[in-house]
Amino acid sequence: MQSIVSRRKILIASLGAAAVGLTRTAQAAPANVPSIWDGMRLFTRIKPLLNDVDVIFYPISFMNIHSEPQGTTILMSKDPAKTFEEQHEHFKDPDFRGIRYDVSKLPEDLRNKVWTNTKLHRRSGCRAVPYGVFKNSKGEYVPFDENLTTEELKKVFELN
Repeated sequence: MQSIVSRRKILIASLGAAAVGLTRTAQAAPANVPSIWDGMRLFTRIKPLLNDVDVIFYPISFMNIHSEPQGTTILMSKDPAKTFEEQHEHFKDPDFRGIRYDVSKLPEDLRNKVWTNTKLHRRSGCRAVPYGVFKNSKGEYVPFDENLTTEELKKVFELN
């Protein structure tokens, strides 16, 4: 609920600025992510296993107003894996979490893909990010998240 309120405040502030006719260039504010949250650690923990497991990442809009444009920027990249690595690296930056983007250059079809991923995530009842599912050798879908260590992920992925 808090993210909805924050988005409304931003929208209201944007509309107010437009109505007054301010000519300053708008700049994205830093992402408001709790300093103790490190959702990108799943990537750090899964990275050593990428030679043994195919991982498909689906960006979603979850944390704040920057999630969707950052996810879209990753999708539109000529090298999405490299751009995702940049997102991972810059997510630790205190001034602005993640990669910078120019919203005016983001294609609508890719923005919609991020929103489709987001809707699927929400409708599946997911409440955490990042979140993954692995189909094991028995055909069962096993969920996993950033709380698992690399060794625990090896067990989930049946690599032991």
